[in-house]
Amino acid sequence: MNLRITSYGNFLKIKGALNKRNVHLFKHELQSILDRENSIVVNVEGLEHIDRHGIKAVLELHKESVKNRKNVSIIGSGPTTLYNKFKSETAA
Repeated sequence: MNLRITSYGNFLKIKGALNKRNVHLFKHELQSILDRENSIVVNVEGLEHIDRHGIKAVLELHKESVKNRKNVSIIGSGPTTLYNKFKSETAA
């Protein structure tokens, strides 16, 4: 399963699988948007699978956005593993 990333300004749409093989593409695209914008919306509706490397990248995105005072919104009903991990990390 491949990863497909589509961006429109500060809106990012992800489809497929986010894993160790392609997480660098995800990070690069996010960084390029956050370098020029103060906010980003990431739609994970089309994300069918995410492994621990993908989850780590999303958590790092959140931590960096707080540190750099950037707004990040994750929308869509993606994999439950992403939301479960995100809730447990941000609640701690």
